[in-house]
Amino acid sequence: MAEQARKKIEARVARVISSEMIVINKGEDDGIILGMPFLVYRLGENIIDPETNKDLGQLEIIVGRGRAAHIQKNMTTLYADDKAGSFLAGLSSLLPQAPSIDGAFNSPSVGDYVKSLSK
Repeated sequence: MAEQARKKIEARVARVISSEMIVINKGEDDGIILGMPFLVYRLGENIIDPETNKDLGQLEIIVGRGRAAHIQKNMTTLYADDKAGSFLAGLSSLLPQAPSIDGAFNSPSVGDYVKSLSK
C-alpha cells in the first residue's frame, strides 16, 4: 500500500460540496491515503515557445490545493489546504487567474482535473 501511495494519482472533480470541500472520483482502491495532498486545476490555452515555436502544451490554471480528508472505496473528499497560501499569495500578484488564498478552492467545477502531489 505504501508503494501505491507514492505513485502519481490523476482524478477528476466529481462533486462540488462547497468552496472548501470537493469529491474526487478516486479512492482507497486507487491508493489514496488520509492527508494525501492534491492539486486541483483546469486546462487553459496552449502555450507556444516564442523561440522555437514549439507547442509546450496547455497551461494548468490552479484552482487550489487540498488534502484527502475522507476516503471511500471509489471516491475521496478533499478539503482545501490553506497551507498553500504563501505560494499562492505570490502568484496572485502575477497572474489574474491565480486562486484566492483564503483556504478555499477558486470556483471549483465538476470535471476539473486533480493530481496528487509528493508533499
